[in-house]
Amino acid sequence: MNIIICDDNLEFLKSFKKMLITLDVQYNLNLKIFSYSNTETLINKLTSLNEEFILFLDIEFENESKNGIQVINNFIDGSKMCGDLYYLTNYPNFVFDSFNTHPENYILKPLTIDNLCRILLKAVRNISEKKNKKFIECRSVNSIDSINIQINKIVYIELISSPKRIIKIVTSKNLFLIHGLDVV
Repeated sequence: MNIIICDDNLEFLKSFKKMLITLDVQYNLNLKIFSYSNTETLINKLTSLNEEFILFLDIEFENESKNGIQVINNFIDGSKMCGDLYYLTNYPNFVFDSFNTHPENYILKPLTIDNLCRILLKAVRNISEKKNKKFIECRSVNSIDSINIQINKIVYIELISSPKRIIKIVTSKNLFLIHGLDVV
């Protein structure tokens, strides 16, 4: 599991990394930990990483023009983020600004090892559950928006119109009319 930390406070970064290593050993999580003190190197890492990750990102950066929320907004505009985002901050007033980036959690500093343990174990479990779920990503006939249908919830699939590529997917709770299929 890839863990990425980005915070410009080097003492906090060192302490956070030490806590992660302690938890990695204690729970045998097999973590790969990457730590960055600026958002430029963080974005380079996120862009090059093709596997799931957990990102712990500070919001305030003293020597940068953008805060962590703005950096993530710019990053996810151009690509799909394949990880879970956790904001770290001393400032509770940023919580509402963070909503549009869909973080898993908003963590106020100082961070204790007990809090980190609870958060990290839940994050690792969430990533693991996501890996084990397969989805069909498709476009609804009635909308241009993309929808995801969990494969193990599908009861049956029926071709409605071959020339128009309209397919009916019935799950235990819903019926979807879609155009074609792309398995994710």
